[in-house]
Amino acid sequence: MIRLLKSFIVLSAAMLCIFYAANNVANIDSMFGVMTYVLGNQDHVAYPNAFGPAVTMPALIWIAMAIVLIGEFGAGLLALKGSWDMFRARGKSADEFQAAKTTALLACLVGILTWYGVFMGIGGAYFQMWQTEIGTGSHDGAFQLAAMLGIIFLIVSSRDN
Repeated sequence: MIRLLKSFIVLSAAMLCIFYAANNVANIDSMFGVMTYVLGNQDHVAYPNAFGPAVTMPALIWIAMAIVLIGEFGAGLLALKGSWDMFRARGKSADEFQAAKTTALLACLVGILTWYGVFMGIGGAYFQMWQTEIGTGSHDGAFQLAAMLGIIFLIVSSRDN
């Protein structure tokens, strides 16, 4: 039963990642606006001087958006495959089930890299997105997603006998 539930937890992570990515695509103009706002260092009051330049060139903003979407869809699709691999291996030996977790664990790490590394590391630290209401929402949401994926990683990676 634990193995089955672990595969469903990973399936839930897949849905989460894919749904966020799909909503970004469905609202691509809004995504572009938010990314333009954040990458442009607009409305920074607490720390008005960034050590590096703002990004205002549309081509670079589209590249940043592509990186985010690739990370979100990538994590989701990997989690989907990982969940299926785990589901198929649920009745096999402990070693075989442990090996079946590889893609699911990779999915969690890709998601953490996306929401922690890209959103919080680059968006939060470099572009100081936490200074604005729009940026804070994205920053806080990214923390929640990265933390949940980290917890899922720990749960799934634990050995099953």
